[in-house]
Amino acid sequence: MQIFPLAVLPGTRFRRRRRELGLRCEAHPPYTVTATPSFSPEDFLLAYDYAETRLDTVFFPLPDLEVCWRQGAGRDFRKAADLRVRLGEIECVAKLVLNRVRPEEEIRRLARRLTQPYQVLVGPGLRDFGHLVRTLRTTTAENPFTPFEVVFFEPAELPRTSEFLNVLNLRRPHFLDGDLRYLFPQPGNRAVLFTLVSADRRARFRGDMQRQVYWWQGRRLPSLQELAELGDLDGVLIDSPVPFEAVCAWQDAVGPSAAEEFHIGFGEAALQARWLLRTCPDEYVGTVTGWKVD
Repeated sequence: MQIFPLAVLPGTRFRRRRRELGLRCEAHPPYTVTATPSFSPEDFLLAYDYAETRLDTVFFPLPDLEVCWRQGAGRDFRKAADLRVRLGEIECVAKLVLNRVRPEEEIRRLARRLTQPYQVLVGPGLRDFGHLVRTLRTTTAENPFTPFEVVFFEPAELPRTSEFLNVLNLRRPHFLDGDLRYLFPQPGNRAVLFTLVSADRRARFRGDMQRQVYWWQGRRLPSLQELAELGDLDGVLIDSPVPFEAVCAWQDAVGPSAAEEFHIGFGEAALQARWLLRTCPDEYVGTVTGWKVD
């Protein structure tokens, strides 16, 4: 089931009569209606919340959990490389990896070849958040309309996401700021998602457009019971040092029931692609999940 907020489109008779009808709407795309004579902005939020509860669904979900960072058996983030995809004759960067301070000219060159959307993966070894700020300024200057996700892997301290939002060169209001207005009670950023990947089970990254994912690196794969015990978090990234074939067998045996209950991702790119194509076959194609490293 999908739901689309009422919009008042330019050039329509409905829009010309909006003041007569008492309609308030956003001035920018997608021109979402925010109030009527009988429905306040708070009433809209309550109505969506009530409908989600009654129908046991989510009308405005966050993006799927897709934070793979490596290809093959290598597990040292310091050696991780950008993940790329080939779209036709063009090779694009889908995941820009910051595991060290990279030359600004290199970042500028890669920013011109980013996919839409894209991810910036921040490794545990990057302590210079100033470099991340400069990188985000560059990527958003080159891609002012493109939504993206910043993924922090085991950072030394919790990221202060508001500081990053303040330096972006995104065009605001972004289309998603209006389209996903009712994702959270307060209006604001909906175009940039921040994800924390950590082995800390304490829920501590819970603001708007923030999610916290448990980094499962145990020597065996989790059971359904163990996944349920992590239910206070927003998902689990499975990154265990077990053979590729064993993970495939787990996906085949446990995957169908696990995917219904939990948000699950895999650290290895081929395993992540296999999982998405198996659990969401109508939403993904092999072309866009065919990540490759340099």
